[in-house]
Amino acid sequence: MSEIEKRLQEVTELISLPEVYLKLRRLMDDPRSDIYDFAEVISVDPNLSSRVLKVVNSAYFGFPEPVDSIARG
Repeated sequence: MSEIEKRLQEVTELISLPEVYLKLRRLMDDPRSDIYDFAEVISVDPNLSSRVLKVVNSAYFGFPEPVDSIARG
């Protein structure tokens, strides 16, 4: 196994791209943005999507059914 393959196997989590952060930052600064704009940006980032869904489905929120989509509204 090559050194690169070993390093790739050590990666346990995906990293959000800076572009996603910048888009979200712009949305936060835009008074015309709405929740659907945020959902659109978050849904294209697998790491961020999985983290949001994990939090939303935690016992803290206690939804009666699991939330399975960022865009669910």
